[in-house]
Amino acid sequence: SEAVLRLGLALADGSIAHDTALEVELFPVAPALPPRNAVIVGAGDGKAAQLARDLGLQIADAAETYLVDDFTRFTERRRDIEDAARRGAIVVFLELPAGECEIADSTIKVVSCGKDALHFVSRDTGHLLAADFQPEDFRLWFDPLVDRISPILATTFTAEGWTPILTSGSALAAAESRFGHGVIRICQVQLSGRTTHNPVAALFARRLVSTSVADDRGLGRTRPGTQ
Repeated sequence: SEAVLRLGLALADGSIAHDTALEVELFPVAPALPPRNAVIVGAGDGKAAQLARDLGLQIADAAETYLVDDFTRFTERRRDIEDAARRGAIVVFLELPAGECEIADSTIKVVSCGKDALHFVSRDTGHLLAADFQPEDFRLWFDPLVDRISPILATTFTAEGWTPILTSGSALAAAESRFGHGVIRICQVQLSGRTTHNPVAALFARRLVSTSVADDRGLGRTRPGTQ
């Protein structure tokens, strides 16, 4: 919902010395995702585990969603995870480190933004997961870890043949590749720890981990609790 916040500075006689107004967008409290398990490929206190807890996912040994923040552990379990994707699972890599790696038969090249870490990314890709977000939704997110707004993108990547979800210039911030009956996604946008205070981060993260290639139902901003 759109709302207008107004602030006025009143003098002792009741006259207004100054006033200002700000248009803001209000989001409803999103209901919990339907019961869904997630396999964490990383440390128990890592980004993947934190995002799973933030979204109310149940951590399990086998599931329809895999969250990966440790590429070494992924390599050790690559065959099992890729088999799960072929059967229809969603595999999401979170914030890959700078360098090159092989994912879904593709070479992924991740580049650090260095001192120019970004406060914004573009959602103007036409992708289903980002189609109804607004131009300024993916910018200036609050970071509770430092109690202020901080950058959301420290690295970008290129991946030939992958479908862009979010971009930064000519590079990718998030993208996906179909893999058998499932999908493998990479998201360099910092979602862990951001979903409680930033409604757009929460909406996007929910879609990222729970919307399969063929499941395009209920993605609207006005119905954040549906799938």
